[in-house]
Amino acid sequence: GPRLRVAHAPSNRATKGTAAILEVLQGIDGIDVDLIEGVGFDECRKRVVNADVLVDQMEPSIGGIGALAIEAMALGVAVVSDVRHVTPEAWRRAGIAPAPILNTTPETLRQAIETLQDRTTLHALRSASLIWVRENASSEAVARRWHEALTSAPYLTPVADPPPIISAAMIVRNEERGIRQA
Repeated sequence: GPRLRVAHAPSNRATKGTAAILEVLQGIDGIDVDLIEGVGFDECRKRVVNADVLVDQMEPSIGGIGALAIEAMALGVAVVSDVRHVTPEAWRRAGIAPAPILNTTPETLRQAIETLQDRTTLHALRSASLIWVRENASSEAVARRWHEALTSAPYLTPVADPPPIISAAMIVRNEERGIRQA
C-alpha cells in the first residue's frame, strides 16, 4: 500500500523533543518523514495537510496539546503526541470530550506509527479528529461554550454579600447622588 506520510513541525527542536522523534522515525520502514522547519504559516499548513500523521511533541515537561495539534486535527490529520498532563479529569472538568490524540512517548512512538500504518485505523483516527474539532474546537463550538458560561446562573445571580471595596465605592457613588444607605 501507499507509504505513511508523517510530518513533524517543531517551532523549537529542544522543546518539541525533535531529536528523539527523528531517531525513532528514521528507524521505521514504509514511512516518509517531512520535517517542516523555517517556513511560513501557509507553507507549513500546505505540508501538514498532505501528511497522514503529525507527530507534535515528545517533551515530558510539556505533555499537553498545542495549537498545531488542533490545527492538524482540523485538517483531518491524525495526531501523535505526548499529552500525559491532559488527564481524563482535566477533560471532565473542562466539559470537553478527550481529544483523539495518540498519547505517545519516544518509547512508544514506533508502536503508534506502526499501528497507524493500518489504513483502517488511520482513517478512523482521522475521522475522529475532524469530528472532535467540529464539536469542541471550532469557532462555533468555542463561541457556544463561552455563551453557555456567560449566561449560566452563577454569572447572573446577584452577589448577596459583595466584596467590601465594591460596597464602599457604591456607597460613595450613592451618597454623591443623594441616596442614603439603610
